[in-house]
Order: sequence, then C-alpha cells, then structure tokens
Amino acid sequence: MKITKRQLRRIIREEKVRLTRGKLLKEALRDFEVMDELEAISEMAGKLLSALDTGGIETPDMGGLTAEQQELMQRPLENIRYEITELLNQLTAR
Repeated sequence: MKITKRQLRRIIREEKVRLTRGKLLKEALRDFEVMDELEAISEMAGKLLSALDTGGIETPDMGGLTAEQQELMQRPLENIRYEITELLNQLTAR
C-alpha cells in the first residue's frame, strides 16, 4: 500500500500528538503530590513569617531587608498560608 507525502505528514502529526499527550499524562502530578507541594509552600511561608516575627532576618547594615521591606513581605506570606490551608482543607474534604 502506498501513501502520499501528505498522508505521511498527517500520520506523523497525529502520532506526535498522541505521544505528547501520553507523556504529559505520565508527568502530571497526582493528588497526593500536589498536596505535598502545597504543604511545602505553606511550611516555607511559615518559616519566613517566623523569621520576620523573631527578627531572624538580616538588617540592612548586614545586607538584608529594611523594616519596610519586611512589613511588605508579611501580609502576602500570611495570605499565602491562609489560602493554601483553605485549599488543602477543601481537597481533603472530597
């Protein structure tokens, strides 16, 4: 059976799409992996908040952040922890 160049190109294109989809599915994170990553992000935000609260971040004269920069960090970090906690609660409830 002979095939034309156009048919061969179409077959190659379709096969490439099929292989790419299969590869993406194999590489996709599973539920428990997503939850582990979210918990790790929340933990990191907690460590940064703890450092802010305890003065564990270098001062400007040490090459670190100013008080204003530290204040700017605090609210977004608190929001991140809150939102991740809410998301994890929703994911574990299903």
